[in-house]
Amino acid sequence: YEPPNISYSSGNWFFIALTVINNSNENRVVDFYNNCQHLSKNFYLNTTTSFLFNSSYNYKTYIGGGPNVGSYSYSINGKIDEFRLFNRVLSWGEIQDIYYQCKPPNININKYIGNCAGDSALIEIINSEDSVQYQLFDSTNQQLIGNPQLGGCSSLFFSTGLVTNPSNFYIKATHTGSNCTIVLDTLVSLNPSSGDSIYYDTVTVCENDSTLIRGNYYSPPANAIDTFANALGCDSILNTYVYPLASPIVSLGNDTAFCDGDSILLSVPNSFDSILWSNNSNANSIYVNTQGWYWVEVTDSNCKAIDSIQISNLSLSYIIINDTSFCDKESWTISLPPAYSYLWSTGNSLPTITIQDSGQYWVEITDLCKNYTVDFHVETIDCSCMMAVPNVFTPNGDGLNDYFFPVINCMFEKYHIAIFNRWGQLLFESNNQNEKWDGKYLNNEVPEGVYFYVIDYVQPFQEGKESHHSGSITIYR
Repeated sequence: YEPPNISYSSGNWFFIALTVINNSNENRVVDFYNNCQHLSKNFYLNTTTSFLFNSSYNYKTYIGGGPNVGSYSYSINGKIDEFRLFNRVLSWGEIQDIYYQCKPPNININKYIGNCAGDSALIEIINSEDSVQYQLFDSTNQQLIGNPQLGGCSSLFFSTGLVTNPSNFYIKATHTGSNCTIVLDTLVSLNPSSGDSIYYDTVTVCENDSTLIRGNYYSPPANAIDTFANALGCDSILNTYVYPLASPIVSLGNDTAFCDGDSILLSVPNSFDSILWSNNSNANSIYVNTQGWYWVEVTDSNCKAIDSIQISNLSLSYIIINDTSFCDKESWTISLPPAYSYLWSTGNSLPTITIQDSGQYWVEITDLCKNYTVDFHVETIDCSCMMAVPNVFTPNGDGLNDYFFPVINCMFEKYHIAIFNRWGQLLFESNNQNEKWDGKYLNNEVPEGVYFYVIDYVQPFQEGKESHHSGSITIYR
């Protein structure tokens, strides 16, 4: 550190003051020179011209002068923190500074900048100094960024905000010590790497199929978006468009049949990339003379399609109609395949017939291979039930009319009876149509009088249709 040369006028008392701060870990030697010659005591100095500063010495050293000193220019070689030249007039008035200079602030910075455009740069002032104010400026328009920060032997941090292009910033350090102002500017250049790159890729997938892209399945059409770090560590976006490929179209037609000694030709176009039949043939057509299920799989541009057909041997196939029964006043409809010829015993020649009466029936069937007759029997049943409910009974133990019960000539599919007194109190109920009421409630005879019943039931062959019957019953004893 070498402050500027100092000149003073003769005839004044003068003092030179040097200060060293935080000298505990090193020794500092300061030498004084006048016109490039090392000073000695002959030049009105009352002490040596070389000073050794260390932790065992006072941190301040003074060099005195006298009233008849000539004009000199002094320079100082050494490592010091503060340099001051001052004098006082012969009247012993207040000491006045002739020159006062602090050690220039130390601006030791560490730049933290994301590799990618659009990141925020963080600038660290390492080991900031006491009595030094630090500020961050934009070099473009010299605007202050953030607030000034006062140092204090610790790190200070300034955020530049988003940096998208190579940019310059200035750190301004101002020493604010007593009677001392030193301003130093330090340029900080930031050059972020490019980021937020967008890439595109395409994948073709057969329609009705899916593809695995980075752990997820996508069916066309779709756009798989993924974010990853490129070689510079910057975020990049990869758009993978999933396009559909049209599946081939193949058809073997409707199910069909043949007769003994015949065969059926199954074929598909010869334009597919590959063809595979259920019998392992790769031709575009095969002949079939055995009944069963047949399929073909075709491939076109790596997309597959499949179709199947059932082929029957009519010489081995016969229609069967089983005997049946149903309730009278109802009917039974029989529907047979429309591809054959029919003649019913009723004279009808349609594939469908409706029967309402009991009897023996037949149908003559003619298909592509044969003619045969099918016989079947139909029986109608009286599905109605009769129920009679008495209105008086005498539960007196004489063996005559001692119980109340409905008289029913069939078994109901569902049955429930409930008996109440005139105040609506339930006295008896049952789900068994053969169970009878003895005119008692809790084993005690009920008084003579009028009582009420409700019967819910479902008759057979009524498809679950529920009926209701209610009335009154009188008890005499």
